[in-house]
Amino acid sequence: MSSQVEPTVSAQLDRVLAEHRAGHFGAARELLRRISASGKESDLSDEDSQRLRELRARFRPDWFAWLMLVGGLLLFVLIVASSWR
Repeated sequence: MSSQVEPTVSAQLDRVLAEHRAGHFGAARELLRRISASGKESDLSDEDSQRLRELRARFRPDWFAWLMLVGGLLLFVLIVASSWR
């Protein structure tokens, strides 16, 4: 039987970044969630903790996108309301 060796946090972060760059955002979020759930964040080096913060920031919702969505919906409602007879 082969023993499964847990990859290092640095290798996991590399995989998250590769999945993100490939456009597999769901897989990247899941991998990032697993890293966070492992509870090893206190054992990370300064470089790895910085990379983890940067990756988390990439997956935060963009406030400007939300603003554009709400503005577009409001504009749509105003156009429909002004042309309604």
